[in-house]
Amino acid sequence: MQIANPIYDSVFNYLMEDISAANVILSSIIGEEIEILALSPQEFTTDMDKSMSRPKKRKKRTQDTMNFFSVYRLDFKAKIKTKAENKIVIIEIQKAKFSTDIMCSVKKSMPIITIYFLGHYLENLQGIPVIKSKRNYIDVGSGQEIYEHDEFIESLTHDSFIIQIPELKDKPRNDLEQLLTIFDQRNMIEKNHHLLEILEDSFPEKYQGVIRRLHKASLESDIRKKMDAEDEIIEKLEEKEREIFLRDQLIEEKDQVIEQLVEENRKMIEEKDKIIESLKK
Repeated sequence: MQIANPIYDSVFNYLMEDISAANVILSSIIGEEIEILALSPQEFTTDMDKSMSRPKKRKKRTQDTMNFFSVYRLDFKAKIKTKAENKIVIIEIQKAKFSTDIMCSVKKSMPIITIYFLGHYLENLQGIPVIKSKRNYIDVGSGQEIYEHDEFIESLTHDSFIIQIPELKDKPRNDLEQLLTIFDQRNMIEKNHHLLEILEDSFPEKYQGVIRRLHKASLESDIRKKMDAEDEIIEKLEEKEREIFLRDQLIEEKDQVIEQLVEENRKMIEEKDKIIESLKK
């Protein structure tokens, strides 16, 4: 079966707007039963719809617009059923495409559970698709504690789940990792990066609603147009990163040349002083 690629923000938003599908995904990640789930009003919205309704003069975009699309966030309010009590929490989802993206959390009055979908891997925590951070690090698949730490996770101040999309395994170890294969970019269709090819039968019945939602998204012309727009924006971001990298390289090379000239000048002065001293003698 072909599904829309949820690495795209427009597809991910379409998926999570379906409260039933969102409940399945979030409860599977946090390992708690969610009795009531509601999508909170978002603090920002994309201008994707506006840009798509204008004539096709979209070559010039502001840096703010480009930065906006590098990190995508959704907030949910949830009532979670636990053995001890029922509690109301905020579940905040952040999805980042690049390792240079800045994760910004907003302070709220109730407890926050953050879920990070990373399009890159964390340097010190490779090979683990899902990490739970609650004062200690847990490999969700095996339940074992991870003793290696990472600066990114250490900077978080609330319970968090970090999903490293590039680290999704060939053989999922549990139902959650099986569910997350909907993000596995190795399933991308070669000639159409907007679509992933998956085996519908490999997913448990409880995840079928999620799969159907993504399949429906693959058939929506509006979603396809938004993915095209995202491709354009990502291309601009990557171009900007390349420009910054080349600029930094030039600065580094210039500094090296300056250091070399200073050192050569120092040696010339030392040599001159030696000659003068020799002549005096």
